[in-house]
Amino acid sequence: MLSKRHYKKQGILKPIGEFVMKGALILIAFFSIFVSASLLIPMPMFPGSFFCALIGVTGSQYSNYLNAIFNGIFYAVVLWLVFIIISGRLERQK
Repeated sequence: MLSKRHYKKQGILKPIGEFVMKGALILIAFFSIFVSASLLIPMPMFPGSFFCALIGVTGSQYSNYLNAIFNGIFYAVVLWLVFIIISGRLERQK
């Protein structure tokens, strides 16, 4: 098992920290964009409406908010994974 000192010598710890912070910023940004877009669009969107139907909250007054949160989580994670995959491939090319 390699020690933390080994990784510091090769300069690996700093890029990993920057990579995680960029990923977190992308996750938060797209989450807020999709939550606000889901709240502004008057019709239910997939997958939020599907998840609301699964838990049985379709006719509730909170279903619009739950729909928006489910959409925000789903689409933010999908775009975050795309960012992780593309960033990993770009780093390997260097």
